[in-house]
Amino acid sequence: MFGHLLVTRLGAIALLAVFLSATAVRGQTAEASLPPMPEDLLPGLHEIIKSALQQSPPILKKNIELILAEASSLQQASGLWPSLGSDASYGANRAVSVNQNNSSSSIQSGFNFNLWFNQPLYHWGTLKDRAEIGKIGVKLAERDYADAAQGLINSLRGQYLGLIINKVSLRNARVALQQAEASLKVEEEKLKAGQISPNAIGPANLQVAEMRLQCDRVAEAYEQAKRNFVRLSGLKSFDEASLPETIPHPLLAAPPVAALISRFLHDGIEKTREARAFQLAIRNADLEYRIAKYGLYPKFNLGASVSQYINSNIYNDTVTQETILTERVGLNVGWTIFDGFSTRANKMSSLASKRLAERGYQTYLESKADQVRDLGRQIDFSWRSLDLIGTRLSMSEGSLKLLQDNLALGLASEVEVASAALGHYQLELSMLNSRIECFMRWSEFVSLLGIDPALNNLPSRFLDHGN
Repeated sequence: MFGHLLVTRLGAIALLAVFLSATAVRGQTAEASLPPMPEDLLPGLHEIIKSALQQSPPILKKNIELILAEASSLQQASGLWPSLGSDASYGANRAVSVNQNNSSSSIQSGFNFNLWFNQPLYHWGTLKDRAEIGKIGVKLAERDYADAAQGLINSLRGQYLGLIINKVSLRNARVALQQAEASLKVEEEKLKAGQISPNAIGPANLQVAEMRLQCDRVAEAYEQAKRNFVRLSGLKSFDEASLPETIPHPLLAAPPVAALISRFLHDGIEKTREARAFQLAIRNADLEYRIAKYGLYPKFNLGASVSQYINSNIYNDTVTQETILTERVGLNVGWTIFDGFSTRANKMSSLASKRLAERGYQTYLESKADQVRDLGRQIDFSWRSLDLIGTRLSMSEGSLKLLQDNLALGLASEVEVASAALGHYQLELSMLNSRIECFMRWSEFVSLLGIDPALNNLPSRFLDHGN
């Protein structure tokens, strides 16, 4: 088994060499290389993530929200464009006049058609500001889309690795049940031989019932986890056979956390999606203030219209008809003199929103730096824990090998070997949990820094933090 462990580690070294040469850090760490992510060592997960970024429910929801933001942006920019419209009407009326000497009647009918054009000329830049606010809304929607994608990626990683744990836990539970059933069989043989009393077999029966209950619980947890994973990923089904029963060693050595943190704090913290959102919020508040500032200023528009009126009159037996064509071009001025202090309220609101965004931005920068440093320390703790569990697993493997050799020599019983094997399985499960912790800590870390390679599956518009 020591040879098997050596081969496994040599394989991990080869995989790491491949991925360190192929995986480049995006953004502010482009010249460095990131250690492999879970999907790099688990190809099945890579395909699931790629598919989920197209069809999972959270992404579909964000697609709709992005469409709404783009529609709102078009609406916000509509004031810059000319408007053109027309209307037409037709009407007729009949009048009858009666007196002592005679009577008369008249019928009047007419067709009216209007074509009008309006173009805003000068609104003190507020129309352009309003259009820019619409663009900011699209950028914020794109940021939310990328955030949702990042959250989805990390959730899929965690749930996929959790499925492996569930699968191994079910295997261990079944092994424990088999061991309990074997012990019960031994006790039953002793009972038949008259070596023990009927009451002495009760604990063995109880242990089998408990192990069977535990096995059923683990199996149900596994099935529920698979259903949750399918629902989150947008898959129609999940191939359990493709799910491995082990998790590769995440890294050969501790990741370059300190160097990444240093670079991030130096020139990357203000380029993250979250920082960009605060910057856009501040810009949005500035634009809202400018719009409110000119609320009581005159607005100038160019207007033009063409009207045609066709009128027909029938008076007794006399018919007359006339056509009137009117053309108009003019400069229109709209000026709100007093609006009940609405403009003042809008200015106050915009200034308060700006101060709130600036305060939030400063708090974000401070908390983000602390969060990244703390997560860097947690990665170190996880890595040290992984090393310790690896040492303990190697010791357990040696003890199990010794018991197996003693069994061949008749110096140990099968029950002792089975018990040691079960304990070894539990240590393997602890090792898998420790590897998951390292993977997820690292995934969270690269997510905070905005350098997760999995985001390269998104269109570039969602990853452009600087624009």
